[in-house]
Amino acid sequence: MKEEGMGLNGWLDPNGIFYECKYGEHHVLASHLQTTGDALQDKNWININSTRHPTGVTEGIVGITAKPTTKQIKWINENMENFDTHQINDINIAKGLNYF
Repeated sequence: MKEEGMGLNGWLDPNGIFYECKYGEHHVLASHLQTTGDALQDKNWININSTRHPTGVTEGIVGITAKPTTKQIKWINENMENFDTHQINDINIAKGLNYF
């Protein structure tokens, strides 16, 4: 597990392929794919964020908005050590909702 604010940033597509991007630049990747972040999430892409702000505040998100695909679950499970504590909490919430 990574230190808070030092986890992964990017999009995880339904085929279990991770597209890394910088924090706050998910829209840039979506634009490169000629779409929007909302449209990606509607297609079951998972938004993954982690940062440590200059003030020391940290945030981490794994935006699971629907049941992940088998390939997404496999990728998440294989990369747990790369998520920060905030992100792991989000994953555990999704597991509690029987998304996994």
